[in-house]
Amino acid sequence: MIKKIISFWVVLVAFLSWSGAVTIGIHGLQSQREITDITRWESLQKGKKIDIIGLIFDHYTDAESVYLHKVVDTLGTGRIYHISLSPYGYTSTQVANGAFDVEYKRFFKEIKSMGITVVFRTMHEMNGGRYSRASKPEEFQKARKYVHTMARKDFDLQSDKLLFSLSFNSQDLPTTEALPTQQSFYEYCSQRRIDTKGRCPRMEDYYPGNSYVDLVGVTLYNRGRSRADSWSVWKDPEYLLTENNLIGRLSQRNKPIIIDELGTTAVNFDGEWTQDKVMESFHNNQEAKNTWFRQWKLLFANYPKIVGIVYFNVDLTKGATTQVLGQADWSAIMSPYISDSRVGKQFILRYGDDALRKLFVIKKKPVRKV
Repeated sequence: MIKKIISFWVVLVAFLSWSGAVTIGIHGLQSQREITDITRWESLQKGKKIDIIGLIFDHYTDAESVYLHKVVDTLGTGRIYHISLSPYGYTSTQVANGAFDVEYKRFFKEIKSMGITVVFRTMHEMNGGRYSRASKPEEFQKARKYVHTMARKDFDLQSDKLLFSLSFNSQDLPTTEALPTQQSFYEYCSQRRIDTKGRCPRMEDYYPGNSYVDLVGVTLYNRGRSRADSWSVWKDPEYLLTENNLIGRLSQRNKPIIIDELGTTAVNFDGEWTQDKVMESFHNNQEAKNTWFRQWKLLFANYPKIVGIVYFNVDLTKGATTQVLGQADWSAIMSPYISDSRVGKQFILRYGDDALRKLFVIKKKPVRKV
């Protein structure tokens, strides 16, 4: 079983009016020590606070409950919490049939008791082929509706306290395996496969309906040359957004868009791939990461439906010294593995807006004209 990762994020939140203004926060957090790091870092920022705190849970049992309470007790209820709950190892059919109810119900009960405001991301990246809930759109829709109804009706968690993010993988990569895992073989959705009904389900096929979605989310990573795979190439922010018309596809439901996971490596080089070149590039190419941040700042006005970005400020590769499945040297600030966080720090501190909070309102049903 994959080791559970509970992490904080750099969070960038744009203004509800879609003006391009952003609120920015930070970090990758897995322990009490790192909670303390957050409070120490904030104490040096002249009163600035991280407005959104993000965590990822595979499950929600005693360990996760204790940890979330520690986070909230230390960092307070005045922030927005961006919380992902997988559930790891369960298929969509199992979720829809109540197999994960104990953990969902405990989670909903506790966040209601704590009084925190939450962007809730569950069963994310379902159009990728490496999660147990993947590759079965109809079953996924049933499960999402089931969980949404549980939160809204059974626990009275309305849109003033809980927003649902329907979070996609940036590419459609389904698998035909009955129980997808991290080792599953997945297919790229070529046009031929798309035209063959049922052969290559796409993100549009998973949409459960407007009333079950508050935010449309996506994960975006620039892996550069951090991996030996031929598909691992440098991608600037605009390329990530426009590849295969991604931003157009995310925008078609006219919902606010949140980039639930965003990250970039510093590793980019020409020629044959070697681990030595990866490490050399990491140590000598941090300015590329700074440039990448600058490019994002220029893009917000061009893509006004993006209301939020959550930066994955975690480096499980320990400064590109080791290969970890799906990971790279993402950290941009507050990490022992980066040599220059100048622009990352500016990016986090320069902007400020009470933006995403304005989404947390009770949604009124339209009044029919007689």
